[in-house]
Amino acid sequence: MEKTEIIPKIPDYDGRNIRNLIKEIFGLGDWGLLSEESKRAKIKILLVLDGLGLHQLLLHINRLDVFQQFHISSIDTVLPSTTAAALTSITTGATPLEHGLVGYRLVAGNSSVLNVLRWQIKEPNDAISLFAPSVLQPIEPFFSKNPAVVTRSEFRHTGFTLAHLRSARFYGWRVTSSIPVIVKELISNKEKFIYLYYDGIDKAAHEYGLGHFYSAELDFINNFLGKLLENLPKSSCLIITSDHGQVNVDDNLIALDSSILQLIWLMSGEGRFRWLHARSGADKELYQELKLRYSDVAWIISKQQMIEEKWLGNFSNNEILGRLGDIAIVAKEPVAFLDPDDTGELKLISRHGSATIEEVEVPLMQIVK
Repeated sequence: MEKTEIIPKIPDYDGRNIRNLIKEIFGLGDWGLLSEESKRAKIKILLVLDGLGLHQLLLHINRLDVFQQFHISSIDTVLPSTTAAALTSITTGATPLEHGLVGYRLVAGNSSVLNVLRWQIKEPNDAISLFAPSVLQPIEPFFSKNPAVVTRSEFRHTGFTLAHLRSARFYGWRVTSSIPVIVKELISNKEKFIYLYYDGIDKAAHEYGLGHFYSAELDFINNFLGKLLENLPKSSCLIITSDHGQVNVDDNLIALDSSILQLIWLMSGEGRFRWLHARSGADKELYQELKLRYSDVAWIISKQQMIEEKWLGNFSNNEILGRLGDIAIVAKEPVAFLDPDDTGELKLISRHGSATIEEVEVPLMQIVK
């Protein structure tokens, strides 16, 4: 029986996309994301559950009684379907090619590869002094409204926080039980919009895959949501979305063939959306070699095709385009492509970044109390 070809899911950036969510919450446009009841709510809370894909959630929904109380629909994340790009699109309303954080690891300067989440280059140092967050990501988050942001305390002074949250008012938590308490206090102080972020689902998936530990984390979040809803007053709306889904990859890791390595001088991106930077004049040969060797497990996409088909959204400027490689190898099967300079990726069981529906389609949940 002939295998059905997997088609990449290019996000609907101009429609049901996470980049349009805060704009609609703030009344800056209407993409049909929020119900009329949600729009009328006096208090709106946006909770981003890192790593919760729609397809993974629906496999468990029948036993998650609090989740079932929400109206659940589908919304697209961005490409690459990864935290650095997606959270920045949520907070700025821009596509990755507009805000410039085009992946987990991107080329900054002439040849440095910046780990955006750690804001570090290859050496173990803080790169804020080398690459100013407000320069690498110039768009002001939250449309300069400076809302209350509730996230992990240890994120307060990181480069990525400065890049995607900037001047928002930061309220840190160290244990999850603090989140409903902080939210209740903020509402008592007349806050009308609160942004929450929680990353436990993503951590569980990366470390343990999509099995029992992932299931246990969903049970925990189900109970957590119940407590959060208890603390919300009438005429408040809780909206939930995510930055990406997950795919179990386990140890299906691919080290690129030596014939490929001799044609490149650098790799960036991540295991399921790997950018290859070709040596001078080698881009056409590199493309052919990649198609020959890996087209059964990955989409091989040139930078030009990526731009024309708007995989990463609207064209911004040549400086941001320079952060991309020449050719992307984007996994369509449950595999990941290794970069020897990114040793942390060896430990991940479940991954994301690619253009499969499991990674791109995330939930949009809303409930009005």
